[in-house]
Amino acid sequence: MVGDIKVEGSGVRGARLRRLAQRLLVVVCAAELMAWGLATPGLGVGRAPGRGGEAWCGVLCVYYAARMAGIDASVDHVAVECGTKPGTVASFTDLARAVHRLGGQAVPVECTLAQLYAWNLPAVLHLQSPIGPPVLDGREQKPQKDHFALFVGMASQGDPRFFDPGVNHLWLIKRNPLDLRAWDDNLEKLYRKRALLVAFPPWELPKEVREALEKRGEWGPLAMSPSVRRIKSPQLSEERGHGTDTLAARSSDLRKQHASRIAAQVIEAREAELVEELGKAQANEKNEARRRELEGLLAIHKQRLATLRDGRKVFADAQGLMKGNDYRRAAELLVFFEDHVDYAPQGSLLALLALVGAEEDVRAMRLCCRLVEERRLKPELLHVGLQAAAGAATRRGDDAFLLWANGAMIQVDPTNELSGLAAWKLDGLHQKLADKGKASPASGQKGGRP
Repeated sequence: MVGDIKVEGSGVRGARLRRLAQRLLVVVCAAELMAWGLATPGLGVGRAPGRGGEAWCGVLCVYYAARMAGIDASVDHVAVECGTKPGTVASFTDLARAVHRLGGQAVPVECTLAQLYAWNLPAVLHLQSPIGPPVLDGREQKPQKDHFALFVGMASQGDPRFFDPGVNHLWLIKRNPLDLRAWDDNLEKLYRKRALLVAFPPWELPKEVREALEKRGEWGPLAMSPSVRRIKSPQLSEERGHGTDTLAARSSDLRKQHASRIAAQVIEAREAELVEELGKAQANEKNEARRRELEGLLAIHKQRLATLRDGRKVFADAQGLMKGNDYRRAAELLVFFEDHVDYAPQGSLLALLALVGAEEDVRAMRLCCRLVEERRLKPELLHVGLQAAAGAATRRGDDAFLLWANGAMIQVDPTNELSGLAAWKLDGLHQKLADKGKASPASGQKGGRP
């Protein structure tokens, strides 16, 4: 642990405008989630555990920062790594110890809030009291006991986000838009000008901080500890195999192909060929059960071919069906986007929402895992997909998937307001699974496409 480093400076990152198509999709996604009652459903089970109090505030800050980096650590795990006695307040030294043991770098600094905003790196703030509703309302707070809160980072709109474990809040705290000056002034009064910068790989401490440490001989690369567990996608049941059926095997192989814009041209020709052969086989088949099976395959590949030829129309038609609550038919139309998340990620997200609405929960959860692995969607859109998939997992009572989904929400978009709720629910899920005598299911399973 090194002594405080004094720095000065300021600056805030700007935000990029979204493309029009993505904005429209966000509207559709939000409307559908609300229609299904999925806006905040699968974010966990039961009530958030009582982890408040000064003995836990710093631990919870490090816990959230670790989750942002995809570290699969429970609150209890972080508390143990701090090395403090139960009920004892963790110091910056204790919190830095936990960060190091979890595979990250941490250093205390003396700096302004403006400098922290410019660095846009997670930082544990030393405050006089919780940020809390009084500050949000612009009212004066009397100095209380020392407290820790986490500066999470700058949201896409350019506003700072804070995770304050001293407040029984379901969302991350953001500035009051009605009176920004008073809000900022109140926070400045609470902030003691000391913070613990936290950097888990692949993030690094700011250049000026590293240079200051190097001059003092206190800096060196820190490799990730082999014992640190990374969040990995949970394993889900696979679809039924195709046996020795040649046409079904070709169908399965084609649906697993990489579908970039160039590869799609090759796939289209193969789709057309398979549709023709499936049509002939169905027409000549005498066995009724086999005939129905071929009919199902033919319908899938006709729809896939239609998407390759006019994906925009298919996307629009599916949106219309979802507005009319016909989620099952919409899911059928979007089968190509379900199969190929690398082709048009926005279409795959719409397919996920349709699957949840149609109660095709396992397919929705499997698709969500692939979308998170690919990371081709904007964070705020991927967060919507995780919320929907968490709703499907809640319906199934799949705590292992919920554990993964809540962790992924924080990692994908830590400044999203619902990620604060996910953090509280994660702790509850860890405790629930521990009570059942289980290890963290999501952490011990193999990653890769489920």
